[in-house]
Amino acid sequence: MNIIDSHESRITGVKVRTANGSLSILNVYMPTENNDYKSLEAFIDCLCNLHAIIVHCNAANVIIAGDFNSGIGSHFHAELEAFVNDNHLIISDVQHLMLM
Repeated sequence: MNIIDSHESRITGVKVRTANGSLSILNVYMPTENNDYKSLEAFIDCLCNLHAIIVHCNAANVIIAGDFNSGIGSHFHAELEAFVNDNHLIISDVQHLMLM
């Protein structure tokens, strides 16, 4: 197991070697939405840092958990959905709700 150096106080992580390839496990505390440009910019910046970590780690699988501060209907949610789609990820709690 290796610690992922994110250079970002909002992101911590480890990279684990498994029988099925490497796994990056990231924990994030995204900025809070304050309905202003500055909070949106901070949110997008954090997403960009997450993307850079995903690319740099080159892991077979990635899990990102934590507080995204971007519930369905929030101003941040569209940015999160774009990030998820661009990085071929899923929002597991939303996927779970859709299957019920």
